[in-house]
Parts: sequence; structure tokens; C-alpha cells
Amino acid sequence: MFLSPPAAYQDKTIDMSHVYQEVERKHGKKIDLAHKSTYNPKTKKYFAFSDSYAPDPGNWHKDWWTEAGYPNGPDTYDDLLNGARKIRKADKSGPPCGLGLSQELDSSMALRAMLWSFGGAEQDAAGNVTINSKGTIEALKYMKALYQDTETAEVFTWTPPSNNQAMLAGRVSYVANAISITRTAERTPR
Repeated sequence: MFLSPPAAYQDKTIDMSHVYQEVERKHGKKIDLAHKSTYNPKTKKYFAFSDSYAPDPGNWHKDWWTEAGYPNGPDTYDDLLNGARKIRKADKSGPPCGLGLSQELDSSMALRAMLWSFGGAEQDAAGNVTINSKGTIEALKYMKALYQDTETAEVFTWTPPSNNQAMLAGRVSYVANAISITRTAERTPR
């Protein structure tokens, strides 16, 4: 039940092909995302069974983004960079953006989405490594600018609850996270 299975356990993996076959027999073909998220083309094994997926929407502090000219939050990566720059201010006195850059799942999800948005990828459909590409270089240039202009070093030590905590405490202007921020806010007494 790892959300992001560590490669170190690959040799201990139990092939889950039989689970997929039974579920497909009863409920129909799996979506492509389930296959790509759980199949290792090198070992030809399903190392997990994908029973769901979670979207990773952007969460933003509405007042700050409205003041920066984005009342509905950022719609594009250009909006994110430009709006976060306005909020952070040239003298870096404003609240930072909170897009994680650490070794944890929320950071990985946000950074993969960015990589794909710029036309980069870790591998192609055949499983070949494609990380050294023009799209990857563009995504890295963007992330460097976002970090230098709008973030603090705190994002390098982000842990899974960091973006929730920073957003709900009003310390950051933007994070990418699943529904946990909303659910945490609903449970927190005012």
C-alpha cells in the first residue's frame, strides 16, 4: 500500500497480474493510468494494484492572489510564476509560494505534472528513459525561476503534511495538494 513504491523493494514484489485479470473479468479494462502507475516494463510485473487515483489541484490564498490580479487563482504556469512573484514582492517580504522540492510524494506529483506540462517525461511509452530532453530543460528553467523568485529553502525539507500546515497557517500563497488541505480545514475548529 505504498503510495509511491520504493524501487528498493522491486525484487520482493509479488506480481499482481492475477488481481488485474480478475478485476478486469468482473468490471472491465483498467484505465491507462492504472497500468502505467503499477506496471514495470523491465520486470514485466504489476508491482501493485491501482484501486484509485487522487487529483493534485492547486490551492491558493484567495486574498493574496486577487490582490496580485488573479481572483480565480493561477490558470497557467506563467500565471503561477507571475502571480507568486507579485505576492512575494521584489524585496522577498511577502508570503512565499509553497511548491515542494523534496523527496516526498506531493513534491514528486507536482514536479511530474510540471515536467509533463513542459513536454518532458521520465520515459516514453516503450519504457525508454527520456529525461534528457528539451521539455525537461524548460521545466527545470521554470522551476529554478519559481524557486529563486518566489520560494524559500523550506521547500527542500517539505514532508507530506508541510504543504497542508503552511497553507492552513497562512504562511504560503500556493501549494499543490490533493483534497487533504480541504479535509484538514474542515476538521480544524475555528
